[in-house]
Amino acid sequence: MGRCTSIGAEHGIPVIADASHAHGATWDDRPVAACFSFYPSKNLGAFGDAGALVTDDPQLARHARSLRDHGQKDGEVVTVGHNWRMDTLQAAVLAAELPHLDHWTRLRRRAADRYRGSLRGTGLPCPPRPPPPDTPTT
Repeated sequence: MGRCTSIGAEHGIPVIADASHAHGATWDDRPVAACFSFYPSKNLGAFGDAGALVTDDPQLARHARSLRDHGQKDGEVVTVGHNWRMDTLQAAVLAAELPHLDHWTRLRRRAADRYRGSLRGTGLPCPPRPPPPDTPTT
């Protein structure tokens, strides 16, 4: 990510990361900022299709809000857009699930550790265990 954001900054290109399974993740001691998918199979899933874009760039945020609302800005259509607003049902499901995300992540890590232990010595490759969330990575 560091290299990607450096290249983007050098060329004035926003970097948008696919964080569809990274809800609650951190990078460089900050929450991951990117596009999130809340598809039901994700670690934080809605009842149906849903997603979010988070950014600390005010201009990009304004443009994204316009695109998700039929290309409107201040009630006037200024660009081609679509109806990409999350519906209330998806938001309600996510609001109910969000307080449980850290607990569910711990359970998933425990299950992955059990799989790794059970498969040790079988010759089957297993992905390495990622460092705990509070461990700095470079």
